[in-house]
Amino acid sequence: MAKGILPGFAKVFKLFMFNIEMKETQEVELKKSLSDIDAIMQTIVAFANTGGGSLYLGVDDKGNTVGIDIGNNTIENIATRISREIKPPITPKIRMEKKDEKEIVVIEIKESLTKPHFYRNIGYKRVGKSNIQLEPQGIENLIKERSIFSFEDEKTLATIDDVDL
Repeated sequence: MAKGILPGFAKVFKLFMFNIEMKETQEVELKKSLSDIDAIMQTIVAFANTGGGSLYLGVDDKGNTVGIDIGNNTIENIATRISREIKPPITPKIRMEKKDEKEIVVIEIKESLTKPHFYRNIGYKRVGKSNIQLEPQGIENLIKERSIFSFEDEKTLATIDDVDL
């Protein structure tokens, strides 16, 4: 019984959160259309390089749902463009949703483990509501971040019997 309650609650909570006022933040970008594809690609790279985030296409800068014309291949075309033009490639979740009775596209990007990522050979990071071009030092820092590991996270084949006490 409890298993059925939690997924239902999660769905209601998601709908509630989706219907509150939307605004741009460190993790949220709003675009009214696909017309500025360069800015969309830069945002995807910035989210992957920084902390992840969600991009809403069909929502204007003030959070008003304007909707977007979604053709038969819209989602596939976006996914193809992302995989071809962002290096190294990333795989965001892309889906259509209805908001205020209008169709929008939501692109969810997780922070990448293989950063830095580049669009047209330029890296970006997210700072507040802006995408900032990475300087060489910023690129170097992202490379260092991904190479840092913790010995506590490393797996071992040793057992407790192998430890000298």
